[in-house]
Amino acid sequence: MIQTGDDSYDQGQGNGFNEESGVKSESLTVCLVTEGTYPYYRGGVSTWCDLLVRGLSEVRFVIVSLVADPSATPVYELPANVAMLIPVPLWGTEEVLELQRGLSLRQVLQRKRSAPADVIRSQFLPSFRIFLRL
Repeated sequence: MIQTGDDSYDQGQGNGFNEESGVKSESLTVCLVTEGTYPYYRGGVSTWCDLLVRGLSEVRFVIVSLVADPSATPVYELPANVAMLIPVPLWGTEEVLELQRGLSLRQVLQRKRSAPADVIRSQFLPSFRIFLRL
């Protein structure tokens, strides 16, 4: 998971009140889901997404991007109102933990073998349920 953007959004100090929409910006978060486009690949849809995110600077964005290659890196510099970028590879990984950069293969396998069922129920499943509601 890649976190980007301005910490002020995480602290509830967004850009204030949007007079046109009547919405307090720090209370508005949009989950933008892309597939094979923004921010990893250039093209028409990616350009549109970039213009949208930059044009709505008072809105906080969480971008969930479906990518073919788990090692892909963004080609767009994300603006400060992007609070989080979550890449979701469609294929190419053996283990989900491979997505956590900085872990060695040994650490990945060790974590997989040592995860007891009660920890999965108490720590993984609640987060997974939240993800499904996004």
